[in-house]
Amino acid sequence: MPPTVSLQRCPDYDPQRLDNALGALLDPLGGLGEFVSAGQRVILKPNLIAACRPEEAATTHPALLEALARQVQSLGATPLVGDSPAWGGPVSVAAASGVTEVCERLGIEFVCFDQHTRLESRHRRVSSHFHCDPRLLEADVVINVAKLKSHQQLGFTGAIKNLYGCLS
Repeated sequence: MPPTVSLQRCPDYDPQRLDNALGALLDPLGGLGEFVSAGQRVILKPNLIAACRPEEAATTHPALLEALARQVQSLGATPLVGDSPAWGGPVSVAAASGVTEVCERLGIEFVCFDQHTRLESRHRRVSSHFHCDPRLLEADVVINVAKLKSHQQLGFTGAIKNLYGCLS
C-alpha cells in the first residue's frame, strides 16, 4: 500500500480553525491517537531556525504548536518542545518565535538539544557517525512540525531538513 500524504488548508491561525484543520489533516492517517497514547512522552520538533517573530514566517507558528500540544495533552500524553537552532541560542530563539510563551501557558518543557549521544551508521560501503540529543531517543514519539517554506540554497526541503535541528 502506498504511503498516505495528507494536506490541509487553514486560512489563518485562529485556534478553532487550527484544531479543525489538524483533525482533518490527521483523519486520513487514523487521527493523532494512531501515533500518540496516554502516558507517552512526545517531543514536538518545530522549525526554530533563528530568532524570528511569527509574522516573518520563517519558523513554525506558535499557534500551530500550541494546538498540536493541546491535542497531545488531551490524549493523556506529555508533550515537550525541542530544537537546536542554526542561528542563536535555543532559549532566545524560542522566546523570539513565541514558543516560550506557549510552553509556559501549557506547562510544558522546552528542551534545548545540546546534549550529545554518538550514533553509528553502518552501510555496506560507508561507516559514519553523528551526534543526536539523547532525549530524542528517550521519547516515545517525535513529531516533526516543519515550516512549509522555501530554502535559500535548495529551493524546497520539506520536512527532512527540519530534522537537522535534532542534531546537537
